[in-house]
Amino acid sequence: MRYILLLLFYLLTVVSYSQKNQSASLKLADQAFKDMRYAYAIPFYKSYLKKNGTDTAVLLKLGYCYKINNVYDSAIHYYELAENFGAAKTNVLAELYASEGNYKKAITAYQTLLDALKEIDNGLTKVYKTRLMGFKNIHRLYRDSINYTLYHLSINTPYNEYNAVPYNGGIVFESNRDTKITKRNEFGWDGSAFTKLYYVADTGHLVTDSIQKYEWTDKRIKKGLAEYSILSGNDNNKLTPRFDIKTLTYHHAFVPLFSKGLDINVNYGAISFTSDGNTAYFTKNQKNEKGESHLEIWQADKNKEGEWRTVQKLPFVNPLYSYFHPAITADGNRLYFASDVAGGYGGTDIYYAEKKDGKWGEPINAGAIINTAANELFPTIYNGDLYFSSNGHEGLGGLDIYQFEGKDLNTGRVVNLGYPINTSKDEFGFSQLQNKGYFNSNRYGSDDILAYNFSLVKIKLKGKLDIAEMNPNDTIMVRIYNKDELAAKKTIDQAIDSVLIDKAGNYSFAVLPGVDYILNFEKTGIVKSSAAYEILTDQYKKINGAYTIEIPLLKGDKLFPKTVGISPIQIIADDTKKDRIYDERRRIEIEGKEINRVAEQYTIYYAFNKNVITIEYAKGLDSAIDYLKNHRKLFAVIASFTDCAGSAAYNDKLSANRSAAVIAYLTAKGISRNKIIEGHYGKAYLLKACEEAKYDQAAQWQNRRTEILISEVSSKTWTDIHREKK
Repeated sequence: MRYILLLLFYLLTVVSYSQKNQSASLKLADQAFKDMRYAYAIPFYKSYLKKNGTDTAVLLKLGYCYKINNVYDSAIHYYELAENFGAAKTNVLAELYASEGNYKKAITAYQTLLDALKEIDNGLTKVYKTRLMGFKNIHRLYRDSINYTLYHLSINTPYNEYNAVPYNGGIVFESNRDTKITKRNEFGWDGSAFTKLYYVADTGHLVTDSIQKYEWTDKRIKKGLAEYSILSGNDNNKLTPRFDIKTLTYHHAFVPLFSKGLDINVNYGAISFTSDGNTAYFTKNQKNEKGESHLEIWQADKNKEGEWRTVQKLPFVNPLYSYFHPAITADGNRLYFASDVAGGYGGTDIYYAEKKDGKWGEPINAGAIINTAANELFPTIYNGDLYFSSNGHEGLGGLDIYQFEGKDLNTGRVVNLGYPINTSKDEFGFSQLQNKGYFNSNRYGSDDILAYNFSLVKIKLKGKLDIAEMNPNDTIMVRIYNKDELAAKKTIDQAIDSVLIDKAGNYSFAVLPGVDYILNFEKTGIVKSSAAYEILTDQYKKINGAYTIEIPLLKGDKLFPKTVGISPIQIIADDTKKDRIYDERRRIEIEGKEINRVAEQYTIYYAFNKNVITIEYAKGLDSAIDYLKNHRKLFAVIASFTDCAGSAAYNDKLSANRSAAVIAYLTAKGISRNKIIEGHYGKAYLLKACEEAKYDQAAQWQNRRTEILISEVSSKTWTDIHREKK
């Protein structure tokens, strides 16, 4: 009995101690969460969940901590757990699925949510319907992607770089990079440094093929919970000495700070300059009298020595709310910005303030065309046009960049800039200088600045009419119409263009990508009749250097039967229409990243113990290169192998050399290195089995190979695809 009593006492003590530990974990986590120190809240919440795994409130908070730091897979895991244990459904999971490119799940989640809210009609349900419609028709946003060419920049690091603004021939941008992170400069939101403003005077050398990806790592609890204080703030981190400090190694050239006058331990960013370059408006975070951190818009003026010294907060800033992302118009009299001030449409809205007689008026909401019940952020003004980011309009997922078209905020329209500017991840901070500019994306993990060139590309639309059975005296005119405009006008009086077919029945037009067209064929002769044919311009190919769509051969007797009176807007049945709506890579984007189809596969072989690409197999590589150049969003996933002779270490090196030879060949022919995913596997994955004791060199040629798979997904290696194919 004595031993039983001692055992019970021990167990009760352990349970009591465990409960105290769990309670301490939750208190520390909630305090960090309240202070927006999400990187620090994560390990405490995870510690608490070890014994309280069904606590939906904590699961939701932990999911939010990961979501706010762009760790989408972990965020999805905890939000799904929360819903499985009974948490109320929201649109968070739908948006997270979209951010991961899984549009099927996003559509299902939104449809389920709307079915549950079918009796409710408000701003949020309007956003849900808009997002659902966008995800169902995601291919629309890929249509004009050939107009943009994107470039990676050498100023990017595994930390965050964003909001590149043209200034004095260079760019000013934000970054939370730092060579050393300490408790004085660490920002608890993500465990990185405070953001500062940097300046690059010469942008001509910034383009690079290198991408420095960011991998998230959780903070670790190094001491007993009793040693941690809950008395901490977002900007004065008392927990840091007992946590690991995040320091990422990266390759970078020295980039100077924009101004020493704007360099203290708070976050600076989202700067905008007047046209003369002498006044700047920027965001920085400040604490109000209650100790709460909010974002504020400040103004700085440049003195005669070129220093930014006169710094003052704008008068309309209310300490109860946040004001951020300022964008000044060319005349300096209107300032756009984002804010969560009360009375908006929900989330954060775009506002503007007018300057009259040198004084700023009160903020004015930009209206319901721009703002939604979700979030609108990062307004910018270029050439008189307003750009902004939103997750409330139709988009590809996350924040997309939109352009407001129109002079009146109450009557214009919002246009998504489409792929490749936008992806399923977050894009924001758009800038423009003539046909070039910069924007931000976290498509590679951290926030990066990407450069773009815009050039309007037209597609050659060419076809042929089989006129063998037709009267040679007939004249056939082909007219082309914009399908949407034709449907709206209900008339065929005004065509975009028209041509007469030649003697062989050929015709062609120059058209824009991403627009659906109607071809109307009109025959004038003994009998006058007409018929229409629908063209979808998504599946274009590069033929002899020009983007081209070849229309299938049309039969004259099918277009013009003997009976008269065919409607000019009647669409002729076309069995290939569904296949032409969008090509394989866009179907992959729609169906989600968990499905990875391989469009093409190429294999080359080597002589024994060699890594030389022979002329015979160079032709195969040339075919792969042509395919990649004609499908610029695809990736080459390469894997090299050896036969079974020799040691594992030697063969691993030989297969690596074979991969290097293929990479050198591809890059020499114009394929970007960041479009190549490399793997080498030595004598693994043998196609021809063998024993070294019975080795036959001639019979082993099948194993001495490099396979090149053309893939839509950059995150998958050859082994991933090989496993999925099995």
